[in-house]
Amino acid sequence: MTFTRATRVDFAYPSGTSISTAPFTSNDTGLKLITTFVIWQSGSGLNNHEMHNLMANPAANPLNASFTGTVKDTSNNAIRDALVQVVDNPNWFGFSNASGVYQFNVSQGSYTLTCSTHGYFPSTTGNYQSVASGEAKTVNFVLGKMSSGTATGYAYLADHLVISQVVGSTQDATAFFQEYVEVFNPSSYTWTIASDAATAVIDLKYQRRGGSLTTIAMDYSTLTIGPGQYYLFANTGTVTAVGVARTADAVFSASNADFPNLIDINTDAGNDAAGVGLALVSDGSWIDRVGWKKAGNDPPLIEGDAINQFVGLEDDEQYVRISGPYGVVSGQGRAYDTHDNTTDFETDGRQPMVYPPRNSSDSEPVVSGTPATGALISVNDSLSQTGTCTDTTVNGKPACSFTVPSIATGTWTLIVSSGTYYEEISSVTMTASVSTGVPNGATYPTWAVTGATTTILNDTTSYAFISGVVTDANGTPLPGIVVGAGGQTRNTSSAGRYYVSVPEGDVRVTANYNNANMAYTSQSSDLTGLTAGTLYDLPSGNPSTWFTLSLGGILRGYFRTGSNTPLPGRVAVALLGGNQVGQAVSGSNGYFYLSNLTTGTYTITPALDPAESASPSSVTVTLSSTGTATTVSTFTVTNGLAEITGQVISSSSEPITTGVLVVASSTTLTGGITSPPPSMNGGTGILCNPCYYAASSDSTGSYSLMVRSSTAAYKVYGWYTEFSGTTPSVTRAGPFSVTVSTAGQILSQNLQW
Repeated sequence: MTFTRATRVDFAYPSGTSISTAPFTSNDTGLKLITTFVIWQSGSGLNNHEMHNLMANPAANPLNASFTGTVKDTSNNAIRDALVQVVDNPNWFGFSNASGVYQFNVSQGSYTLTCSTHGYFPSTTGNYQSVASGEAKTVNFVLGKMSSGTATGYAYLADHLVISQVVGSTQDATAFFQEYVEVFNPSSYTWTIASDAATAVIDLKYQRRGGSLTTIAMDYSTLTIGPGQYYLFANTGTVTAVGVARTADAVFSASNADFPNLIDINTDAGNDAAGVGLALVSDGSWIDRVGWKKAGNDPPLIEGDAINQFVGLEDDEQYVRISGPYGVVSGQGRAYDTHDNTTDFETDGRQPMVYPPRNSSDSEPVVSGTPATGALISVNDSLSQTGTCTDTTVNGKPACSFTVPSIATGTWTLIVSSGTYYEEISSVTMTASVSTGVPNGATYPTWAVTGATTTILNDTTSYAFISGVVTDANGTPLPGIVVGAGGQTRNTSSAGRYYVSVPEGDVRVTANYNNANMAYTSQSSDLTGLTAGTLYDLPSGNPSTWFTLSLGGILRGYFRTGSNTPLPGRVAVALLGGNQVGQAVSGSNGYFYLSNLTTGTYTITPALDPAESASPSSVTVTLSSTGTATTVSTFTVTNGLAEITGQVISSSSEPITTGVLVVASSTTLTGGITSPPPSMNGGTGILCNPCYYAASSDSTGSYSLMVRSSTAAYKVYGWYTEFSGTTPSVTRAGPFSVTVSTAGQILSQNLQW
């Protein structure tokens, strides 16, 4: 049978009738709660047994040593506000000043130190740094500045169908000839054009100047249009133009008595201003419209400014939407859409025709759409800040470009979002001092066409977006502050700006999450009802996503015994509005420090052993300023804990190094030298009768017991186990009578066999 054992050790302190634990970032309380779990399998089930014990530690980690040194960059320049911290106990830390010098106190021992600040690679000591009692150990750090590059690109929305080509007649005569409307789908999802051969979901409409809006009845052979595909509406089953034949996806039905008439044959007025459009049958809303002028007169169907024509749509002429700012490019989808017809189509049309028709058998990659002005761009590195896609021109055409500077070298994920549309581009590799276009051939997804660093936003997102700024009390941006929301964390940039995506619904945003920067307080804001695709950037009000962090305030107090000696290892708790907001443990000098507190009025209460009492029992103090220590009070503890310490010695007068169980009892135990230890299941009542205190001696033969001070003598016993081969025998030493009548008193009692 296999047994698995796991052991957990917590700082502990008495609280009322129970034992409470302090976080590992606290100073040592001098008391450890040891929990051992034993797990084994029996049959098909798992069994476990859990055991607890309290161990006193006479060396309650007094802060009797210190680390000091400088923090500089590789050019020997001082770095200010760098955090130097003990990895083994994050409660021990310091910040470098304007000269790069830091200093903080620790307990004697060996530790690993780490140094970090925004914009620099962190540095960690490669081995343990040993510091003796009374020593100020110098440990210097040199931090390398994080190299950075710049990401650039363009962003377009591609969320709707567009009319990509309009032809009124493929011939240059006045008889009945081919006419068609070509549609392109730049989005990432399939659109339904018709539910069956005769029932439209999306109508093709036509209207000339002075005429009525007319729906062109269709017979549908293709019902849908997929991503990146074309769709062909025509007045004939097969369209042949520019040497290419394409089967129409929908054909004008016989009920269209006056069609073909995209070219309005009117002997009085000639070809007039007119337009076509796509509209949803369900509510009549427009998806896209294209109109062309005649002699400066606008048509009724139009987006922005109509295609500029003097005569109107003529025979052997085509209006073709451009692929992007560089015009119609072979192999690129005709998707450019600024919602201005004269901008989005080739100037003045193309006559004679040069571009062939496309139908649902044709597909082309998307390299443009509607410029995504205002789209947000963020990178999950620790240096850069949020970028915004801003209006620009490319080849004289409107576009939207972004530049995100100061991205740390390495490989990251770049996110572009606009409204409910969102694109995540991974494997973005940044090189020092290099501007990199995104996406590119090495990213995922890669560029749609080689050299086209355009992000196409055609996927909807289920995320909401939160942005804001974190400053100090003077309004100065705080870089490197961890902001947590929705299970994600982001660091603020050099401008104090953060940007994080979160699930829609309710979320709490916390600046200085988990008190990562212990020089400042934390601050939270609750946002409710977040909607996917919406950016929440709330500079003021309640809630707000902008945070002002004050320097953490400090409350300092002192524990002493009734005989006016410092009392280490006692816990003080800070309450604000009845809620616990901090706790601290007194060091070897009796002082405790409650840090990272905001201004306000606090109640400070000692958390003592039930046998102890403190005067005063609690105090109320107002912390009116931060960055300095405000004195709380002196707590005098009586009837408190004391210590019995000593050596365990064999009959040959040598220290016993294999471990001895030492017990102090408030009563004399029955039995003789071979009697087993007592069953220590606790007593009845707060003060317990009898009381048992237990500890094990260490490898040097030393032991230490923390006991309640009492005018009655304790009986101290030891149980020593020896082996004859594999047979153990246990012998008892004691009792030895020891009286520790004063809290904080330390008495020595050796145990010899």
